[in-house]
Amino acid sequence: SGLRPSEAEKLGPYERSKITHKSNAQQNINRIPPIVVDSDVVRCSGAGRPGFGHPVTYYSLNTKVPGSVVSCQYCGLRYVKKLH
Repeated sequence: SGLRPSEAEKLGPYERSKITHKSNAQQNINRIPPIVVDSDVVRCSGAGRPGFGHPVTYYSLNTKVPGSVVSCQYCGLRYVKKLH
C-alpha cells in the first residue's frame, strides 16, 4: 500500500479495508462465460434459491448493438441474447 503504519492508523476502518483487502471477485466472475438466453429480458436474483442472492433485477437485452453483454449490477453475472 505504501503507507507507513502511523499513516494507516489515521485512516478510518473503510479506508483501511481498501488498503488491506484486495478482492479478486471480478476475476472470478469473469471466469463464468456470459449466460446465453433467447428472450429480450432476463431476471437475475444471484442465486438458485430464494433468499440466498440479491434483490431480483430485470435487464433488457434488446440493445442497439446485437450480441451486447449486459452485467448484473449486484453479482456481476453476464447475460447475452442469442443471435438468430
